[in-house]
Amino acid sequence: MSKSKRMNMEIVNPNAAGIDIGSRSHYTAIGQGSGQVKEFGVYAEV
Repeated sequence: MSKSKRMNMEIVNPNAAGIDIGSRSHYTAIGQGSGQVKEFGVYAEV
């Protein structure tokens, strides 16, 4: 991941996850910690 500012946000629903769908990578987050954000490529191996 690129260098970015850390921003704490209010937890609205502690049982929810986030997903960011991009053209080169998809990110999922179950929290704001370093081990709680995962990156996935957009291409599957055939």
